[in-house]
Amino acid sequence: MLAALEKGSFRREIADAAFVYQRDVDAKTETPRRRQCVCRGREKPIDILVVDAAVEKDKLASLKA
Repeated sequence: MLAALEKGSFRREIADAAFVYQRDVDAKTETPRRRQCVCRGREKPIDILVVDAAVEKDKLASLKA
């Protein structure tokens, strides 16, 4: 993985994929993908996980052991 990063393999793959995608969009064989827009005020509230202090304390003790 480190060797691939150093050689720039990932950047090259991303650049190649972007080139092919843009070429297809320009040739009208691919339709541009767009992100879905979330309207403000309509977002669902995020459920937040609350860990009981006793559970956290026990877990920390087991990790230290």
